[in-house]
Amino acid sequence: MNLTRIFPGKYPEVKNPDGTVSNVKTTVVGFDNGFYVLPTMRDGKQMTEKEAIDIAKKSGLKNYPRYNELEDAVNFSKQIHDKIDKMGFLKK
Repeated sequence: MNLTRIFPGKYPEVKNPDGTVSNVKTTVVGFDNGFYVLPTMRDGKQMTEKEAIDIAKKSGLKNYPRYNELEDAVNFSKQIHDKIDKMGFLKK
């Protein structure tokens, strides 16, 4: 199986308050050079958007999906929903 790493980090499954299970939740943030899709849940911990941005900047924004258009970033975020494994790879 050919996998593409989408996010650095680990993404174990976590039970949500509504009984569903998630391992990645995302947000889209804009900077001068584009729009990034960032995980807001990592290592089993739900983060604020600010925490997610701080971690992404520390580990290097180049490690995260970037788009020139907001709509493209939002569409990608929706497309990968339920398709990231526990190591941050896109399941094919």
